[in-house]
Amino acid sequence: MTDEFARTQPGKIRAIIEGRREAVRFIRAHPDDAAEIVAEMYNIDPAVTREVFRRFVAIGYWSEGALDYAAMEPIVEGLRIVGKLKAPVDWRKATETSFLPLDLQAKRH
Repeated sequence: MTDEFARTQPGKIRAIIEGRREAVRFIRAHPDDAAEIVAEMYNIDPAVTREVFRRFVAIGYWSEGALDYAAMEPIVEGLRIVGKLKAPVDWRKATETSFLPLDLQAKRH
């Protein structure tokens, strides 16, 4: 996403975020059905996909879109380890939360 797109198409960004949020809710409510859809789309074993989805739902793998800065920090550490990042990341400055639904904006960690 570019700054120009964010400035000129905020409704599209919000719609994408909301669509993903609805998908996560569907997966949580109907993991077997969601797994069947994914298995068919990617031509993978439905039984394996169902088991993976059940496990992922059980551990809360998918987020509705709230930003969890602590969970994002290991990525930064990995970039530091391989020499791609020198300075720490100030997540509050590096992220734009205004496109998130209000309840998710309040959930920044």
